[in-house]
Amino acid sequence: MRDSRDYRLLWSGQWVSYLGARVSNVCYPLLALWVSGGSAGAASIVAFAVLACNMLQLPAGVLIDRIDRRVMMTVCSIGRAVALGCFAFLVGVQWSPLGVLLLALVVDSVLSILWALAERGAVHSVVPRPQLGIALAQNEMRGRVGTLVGAPVGTLLYSAAMWAPFLASAVGAAVAAVAVAAIRADCSVQRRTNSPRPQDLAHEVVDGLRFLAAERFLRIGVPLVALSSGLLQILHLALTVMIVTEQHRSPSVVGWVLAAGGAGGIVGALCATRVLCRIPLGALVVIGIAGWAVLLAGTAASESLIVTAILLAIMSLIGALFNVAASTYQLVVTPAGLQGRVAGAASWVTSGVSAVGALGGGVLLERSDSAFSISVAAIAMLVLAVLAGTSRAIRHGRIPALSELSVESSSEKES
Repeated sequence: MRDSRDYRLLWSGQWVSYLGARVSNVCYPLLALWVSGGSAGAASIVAFAVLACNMLQLPAGVLIDRIDRRVMMTVCSIGRAVALGCFAFLVGVQWSPLGVLLLALVVDSVLSILWALAERGAVHSVVPRPQLGIALAQNEMRGRVGTLVGAPVGTLLYSAAMWAPFLASAVGAAVAAVAVAAIRADCSVQRRTNSPRPQDLAHEVVDGLRFLAAERFLRIGVPLVALSSGLLQILHLALTVMIVTEQHRSPSVVGWVLAAGGAGGIVGALCATRVLCRIPLGALVVIGIAGWAVLLAGTAASESLIVTAILLAIMSLIGALFNVAASTYQLVVTPAGLQGRVAGAASWVTSGVSAVGALGGGVLLERSDSAFSISVAAIAMLVLAVLAGTSRAIRHGRIPALSELSVESSSEKES
């Protein structure tokens, strides 16, 4: 690594920030269910709000490509700490109507978006190009560990005191601010000599979309991943409603089921580099989406929470492989000056479709039960698998840096 100290600080900030976010994020739908008296529609509105905020990543990418990413991460972490601390106080005094909940969620989500985009761009400043695949796999693993630990911890804290998970997330954001502020590497981009005109900014906003449209694999792959993510939103919402509303179980059970997903994600992140060196990217996409379809069907038919947790773990394993593959491919094929905008554009497309999926899941759950809703998602996922398999661009997809990943993996084994 260019500076192992800076890399450790960056991943420490990333991990503690993500862990804190998972502790609070898993509790937003639970709090919405409590505030609304168990309405699946209210929970879907919360999920929609989070994903709709993610659509801000398109203009946010322009901002990230213009300023020092270390400064951005520090400011966003401080902002999240203050906002979540105030929200924890309001929940503690039992003044948390749905409007206040949504406001806190929006502020938290927007600052988290800016933080995540800045963190991804900062990886270029502290990690050499040949090590990007391994660094991103490690980041994915830390994120999955955050899910494994954060989901049960968050729901246990929520069961003890509804304000506790939000205060814990505020503390995590404060720790992240300290970590990233200590990074010494130059995380800024090349500064422009002249102030940009409004029309220039408008062009830059769509630069990321233009790059996605021009790049053959991303042009097909991003919409496929977006649609898949939208269908998985139906699953996550249905699981929460099934456990809390239909089965009348403790909110902590939601955390343990989601923790199984985190465990599967850790396995996927640990083996991601080896898998990418052995399975072509296109084959991974087709097999993964088809696997999701089968696993969704199994979840719909299952009456056992243990079986459901196992199936969710396998789905998360596939998701971790997808995340590492997509991040590596995007970082390798995208010029450094476009990193924020391209990542923001891809997330904008994915978040928009996922938001629609969350609302659709709410409509399905208001009119039917969780099993039927998940069955609908399984059928739609199977259709996506067929489309992926018939796409020449997807089938022939390869990661350009594959040889570098292979060399790096071999050198690690020797050492």
